[in-house]
Amino acid sequence: MGIKVGICDDDRLYMQRLMAYANDVKKHGDSGFLFYGYTSFEQLKCSAQEREIDIALVPFKMRDEFSEVKLPVCFLTEEKSGDGVFKYVRADLIISELKKRMHREKPATVKGNTTVIGVCSPLGRSGKTRLAKGICECVEGSLYIAFGDYQTPGSEEERMLCDRILFMVAARDENFYPLIGTGGKELFKGAEHMELRQLGAGDVEFLVSVLREHGDYSYVVFDIGTGAMSDLKILLSCDSILIPTLKDEYACERLDVFKKQLACGSLNALNPRIRYMEVPEDDTALVSRIRREFS
Repeated sequence: MGIKVGICDDDRLYMQRLMAYANDVKKHGDSGFLFYGYTSFEQLKCSAQEREIDIALVPFKMRDEFSEVKLPVCFLTEEKSGDGVFKYVRADLIISELKKRMHREKPATVKGNTTVIGVCSPLGRSGKTRLAKGICECVEGSLYIAFGDYQTPGSEEERMLCDRILFMVAARDENFYPLIGTGGKELFKGAEHMELRQLGAGDVEFLVSVLREHGDYSYVVFDIGTGAMSDLKILLSCDSILIPTLKDEYACERLDVFKKQLACGSLNALNPRIRYMEVPEDDTALVSRIRREFS
């Protein structure tokens, strides 16, 4: 993943254009940064304090409010002077200044350094499962968890194991972890009809807490099917959410509705963690992109 930049500015048009430049890999190349826009300084400050972003980009007038935030902060100035970046220089120069201020090492934000990624999309055939499985296949020590509609049936033994684990998670029994086995690659794939409706947000939160406590995984990846998103609050357990997209008009309409759902209530806190992306159809290109961003 790229370095996450949280940006907030009174000039919404300026903010949108800067974000569009930095995030448009096809036009301008990969800058190594992912920009996330905020509608309020308070919201951005909270995300910075919770380490949901790696660096903040805010107007110089907010210097005092961000002085106690233990995170790199870059200030946009209205004049070509002072400790900050002149707001109206070229976007590539602003990105260059961000690189100078950014600490390269990643903060250890979770126990065991396990990152939980949710891959979901309201769109079928968007490459969701290819992306989720691709991450786990390319990154050593990753765990793939299939929350789909109809998974490929496994052996009777696998199905019984899945049922047992599901029951233990629902019962808050931490002893389910030894059943997975250290270094396990896939979980729940053998379920004949594994719907996320069997697990609520609280169950998934418990599942994640145990995996963080006992696991040694670099990534835990949730592959969430289109018919298995009855409780979107399960996404709150994820450190980042990847949403594959498609370009056709029908897909855009469905995606707009989905975005409105994610903007409601507590789900609005997910905004800095969400990244919309097109999944390359070519497997070689997909593997190359995954290794560049996740390895």
